[in-house]
Amino acid sequence: MTNLRAGSGASLDYPPCVVTAPTASCTDTGLTNGSAYYYKVFAKDANGNYAATGATPTGSPATPTAPPTLWLTNTVSPNGTQPPGTELGYTFTVTNCGDSAAIGIVLVDSLRTNVDFKLGAVTSTGTSGLTVTVAYSNNGAVSFTYAPISGAGGAPAGYDRTVDHARWTFAGT
Repeated sequence: MTNLRAGSGASLDYPPCVVTAPTASCTDTGLTNGSAYYYKVFAKDANGNYAATGATPTGSPATPTAPPTLWLTNTVSPNGTQPPGTELGYTFTVTNCGDSAAIGIVLVDSLRTNVDFKLGAVTSTGTSGLTVTVAYSNNGAVSFTYAPISGAGGAPAGYDRTVDHARWTFAGT
């Protein structure tokens, strides 16, 4: 069985693939978005002869969609250089400015050395139908299974100095 392909200008290209039973499919590569392609499937006998008429397969390729365009904005308060011991509020905002839905977004942020992570400080708000899961690492983002501990790494009570990364996993659209 062979598939033949002709582009929108009806020029015949080489067959995209030759398939021998029991295989029943093939993948055509090197196509151009926006071009029309026409296919016909022909049976081939043991002597190498193709059938005079072929079957036209049904279906159409999927139309690609533009990826989402995400904007990430970070702010810290108070801003500027601060003396040791100053509590800083860190906020990031993710906005989808694109024309398609963003699905399966994961953000990972690192904490600088000697920054104490405040337990219970992470809050997440967002669009209705969107859920956010936050996980922490204390091993350079190798894994995100760490549960912050008050006083860890020599931090004051209510803080953990060993948290080095936080990961936000967004579920929903």
